[in-house]
Amino acid sequence: MHSGKHNNEVQLYAFDILAADGEDLRKLPPSMRKANLERVLPQVPVA
Repeated sequence: MHSGKHNNEVQLYAFDILAADGEDLRKLPPSMRKANLERVLPQVPVA
């Protein structure tokens, strides 16, 4: 990863969202945070 040689192979997995639009979401139940996360992430098929 440091060399940039394999940048096209790097994937980021988000599993929680703690803030959105300047609003602290940490006090929300996990199900609501998950719904917020699904709303902001692009729909990408899992390989």
